[in-house]
Amino acid sequence: MKMRWVMVLCSQLLVSSAWGEEATQNGFNSLFNANRTLSPLDYVDELLDERFPLTREAPKKYVSIGMFDHKTGTSLVGFSRTLAIHDEHEFFIGVGTLIAMNTLSLGWKHIWLEERNFDAYAVLSIHVIAAMSENLLITPFMSVGIEKEVSDPWFLQLGLNNTLRVYGDGRSSDLLMYPNVNLSYRY
Repeated sequence: MKMRWVMVLCSQLLVSSAWGEEATQNGFNSLFNANRTLSPLDYVDELLDERFPLTREAPKKYVSIGMFDHKTGTSLVGFSRTLAIHDEHEFFIGVGTLIAMNTLSLGWKHIWLEERNFDAYAVLSIHVIAAMSENLLITPFMSVGIEKEVSDPWFLQLGLNNTLRVYGDGRSSDLLMYPNVNLSYRY
């Protein structure tokens, strides 16, 4: 129930009056007047395309499969969407699952070393984690690592994830550090 509330809140933020009521209404009209059936993911993607156009041509979507992810943290399967790119800076939103735990992320990725088909990166983000309990956990997250192009559009990523878990019930905070190894597909 709480995860649904978070998703509704995020969708409301994406179409809030910050872009103006007229722009929001035009965005909805262009989506609903299309002569095709949209899945929920298609709808969200169309909405993001209108609200966050990319500043340069680059893959907008990213699917990760493997032992954790540098954008969605503790997930075996993750999906993220680029909101904006400027020089070496990428702003993204993502969702990931570890079956019994789901993560919603919003963050910034900085490429600090870019070679022909090899990149070194740092990621800072905020994660909203919903596990099997009724509580949502909001955690700051940081990841550093490298990614190597295996073959276009497949990338292998190796890195170190860091999550700071802050509890509201008086327990001391935990700093969790764990490796990530995954294969990603960008499109």
